[in-house]
Amino acid sequence: MWVRLQRIYPTTSPWPQEATTPLPCSAGGAWAAELVMGVYRCVAAVDDNGDPATCEQVFNDAEKLLSDAAAMRQAALCCFPATEEGPDVLAGEYRPIGPNGGCGGGQMLVTVRFTECCPTP
Repeated sequence: MWVRLQRIYPTTSPWPQEATTPLPCSAGGAWAAELVMGVYRCVAAVDDNGDPATCEQVFNDAEKLLSDAAAMRQAALCCFPATEEGPDVLAGEYRPIGPNGGCGGGQMLVTVRFTECCPTP
């Protein structure tokens, strides 16, 4: 499993709409970070004799990958609790990856809102 930063951008209302100019914190300015969360695991593939995976193996792999997708959504939504302004996280689209070379998985875009204020000296 992995998480990587895709981009950070200024946001405005309605969140997570991209702002054309960032507002200062005192004026309600905020930022959004787009994260890509993903998982990759071994899946059944053609064996050394050239025989394809059985229906049961393919079904079991699909079940595991769907469970991974649900776990990613749950992790994203539980890690960033809602504030008075509303939720600070948006779990986006899940996209399958593969299968390729006996591996498969998926990735999901997660957008997180945060304020960036400079501390007073």
